[in-house]
This record gives sequence, C-alpha cells and structure tokens, in this order.
Amino acid sequence: MPGTEALLAAVATFGDKWADGMLASHVSESLACSEVDVLADVLWLLGWREQAITWLSEHGESSSEEDEDEHFEWTREIAERELAARNAD
Repeated sequence: MPGTEALLAAVATFGDKWADGMLASHVSESLACSEVDVLADVLWLLGWREQAITWLSEHGESSSEEDEDEHFEWTREIAERELAARNAD
C-alpha cells in the first residue's frame, strides 16, 4: 500500500490528466453514463468542478435527452452536498 504522500500525488496527477476538456470531448461519448458520473464525481471532489461539468456536458451531447437530464440531476445533487458541507463548517 502506498504512503499518503504518494497516494495524494497520484490522485493529483489523475485529476490533472482527466480534467482536460479536449480529452472529455474525444472520450466521453465512448463511456457509459455511470462511468462519466463516477469520473465527474472524482473531479468534483478534487476541486475541478468546471471540468466535472465539462465531462457531463460532453457526454450529454452524445447521449439521449433522458441521460442528459440524469447528469444535470447529478450536478445539482453534488452542488447541494457541497453547499451543505460548507454551511456546516
């Protein structure tokens, strides 16, 4: 098991690579909705909120309207959790 410092460095590198909007535009249509949701969740929690929304938007453009609605529901739920956490501090 890697140490905390190595794990944090790997997570930061992961976020840097997957936060790329060009990558999202090329890859998102090949991923399942659940895969994009998980990736967006990780990016969101790492602080790359705009990039998380980019992945959802790019994927939504290649999905059905119903799928896009589910992604926007996800974004709203995450935003509400974030606000609740901030207000708790």
